[in-house]
Amino acid sequence: MSHVLWIALNHLKLLSRDRAAYILLLALPLALTLVIGLALGGISGSGEEAKAALAVADLDQSGLSRYLAAALETEAIRVEHCPEGEARERVDSGEAAAALIIPPGFEESLRRGAPLPVTMVRGERQDPSGLAEERLRGVLNRLRANAAAAALGEAAGRGNWEEIFYRADEKWRSSPAVKVVQERVDGASQREIPTGHRQTSPGFVVMFGMMTVVAAGGTSLLQEKQAGTLARLLAAPLTYFQLLSGKALGLWSSGLVQMAVLIAAGRLLFQVEWGRDLPALALLAAAFSFASTGLGLLLASLCRTQGQAQAVGTLSVILISMLGGAWWPVEILPGFMQSLAKAFPSYWAMQGFVDLILRQAGLAQVAPAILVLSAFGLVFLSLGVLLFRRRQ
Repeated sequence: MSHVLWIALNHLKLLSRDRAAYILLLALPLALTLVIGLALGGISGSGEEAKAALAVADLDQSGLSRYLAAALETEAIRVEHCPEGEARERVDSGEAAAALIIPPGFEESLRRGAPLPVTMVRGERQDPSGLAEERLRGVLNRLRANAAAAALGEAAGRGNWEEIFYRADEKWRSSPAVKVVQERVDGASQREIPTGHRQTSPGFVVMFGMMTVVAAGGTSLLQEKQAGTLARLLAAPLTYFQLLSGKALGLWSSGLVQMAVLIAAGRLLFQVEWGRDLPALALLAAAFSFASTGLGLLLASLCRTQGQAQAVGTLSVILISMLGGAWWPVEILPGFMQSLAKAFPSYWAMQGFVDLILRQAGLAQVAPAILVLSAFGLVFLSLGVLLFRRRQ
């Protein structure tokens, strides 16, 4: 056990002396997180959130229905007019926070004092604070008040102020409220798409966490092999298991340390909330670093030179990051690409991180991602050890 720890600590010691590594591990991912995060939607915690889209299907096309739709537009709500079927589809796909269906004959029913109900369609993730519904009820109450005042318009010229006041109050209390019928879509196709730094921060944690372990780690292993250091270590009273376990522990630790620093930087610099379940976050990061470690050792066992390992490792990390959703949300990709993404550890890491950030998920929700990443690590590590021994 002492030999394993010594090899792991030696790897971390050598890494800490490499100044270029600090640029790769910290400065570059933070710079990319800032620039690309601004391009994808800005700082998520600054309060400048994108407006929630409210799809409105106006089947009445009257003055009052248009008034209702226009009054719903606020600094936090963006009204988008569309047919009823499209409005429901937008909620189902997650493009709209909610949908409002205004029935035909709405204005006439309000004039008669028997208003028809309007329909609010919501999904599992949409409008979590009820902002659109709260705004709708406020506007509907204003419509009731205006309708009551309009009905008393002729009475305004007759009687004293007190008489008109009590008649208006009686009219208001007897006026039926406009009912809001609640509907929910099944939510099968819904998944909130991360934007801004809520996408780039976990994305570059995943990408550069892999880059450190896969590319840099595999390169260091072959560098020691070419320099003869590996042969001297094997000549010592060490087994293959101890040697590779020490290397794997060092790679795993370096990846985990970098991810911890980038996660902390994402919270402090970009106001990214990484969820409330710290153990879930730690286990997810540890499982992903384990999968990356296995992949790094596997690639190192397949390559013969340091240059090959660096080229293959860097290209592999970039492709895996792109296809797994680290560069952009996987939800915007075609269906077959979304299915393909599940074959890469980056996909499962991103799903877990995004669930923690956007949905305040706990350990139970991210446990599947942790298990899949652990399985990736075991498979990669087993293949890497087997190939490494055969090539020695």
